[in-house]
Amino acid sequence: MHTMLAMIGMLAGIDYLSKVYSSAGSSRKRFVETVENLCNMSNDNSEVIYQFRCALVHSVGLSTVSDSYKKGTKFDFEVTDDKSAPLIQKLADASNEVTYRINYWELKKAFLTVINEIENIARAPGHPKNGHVVNKIGYMHSEKLLKR
Repeated sequence: MHTMLAMIGMLAGIDYLSKVYSSAGSSRKRFVETVENLCNMSNDNSEVIYQFRCALVHSVGLSTVSDSYKKGTKFDFEVTDDKSAPLIQKLADASNEVTYRINYWELKKAFLTVINEIENIARAPGHPKNGHVVNKIGYMHSEKLLKR
């Protein structure tokens, strides 16, 4: 149970930070762009992580049916804590159902990478995304402050 809650937190954290990094219109596009660019992950693997996020965050489970990427496909997941396993391993691929194994420890590394990369961008005035990231951090912080 603690593992599931930790992964929900990590994926929700990436989702929140994707609002800082990306200016894409939809939550899925922001999340996928953030993971793809900051974690040097393929678009397909970034989409798989997004589907895993949907399964955990919305269903508090290990499966979801996509309404966007590979629309109508059922994504099933299992989680491993084997530190030698890759972040994502495809276990089965039928025409409308795929199964993946997600490595808890590698997901944690990806989450920490997103945090570190956004901090690096915010501290690098010459980075092309610096202005956007700094402005979003300021905006998101200011809307959380109590107003008198």
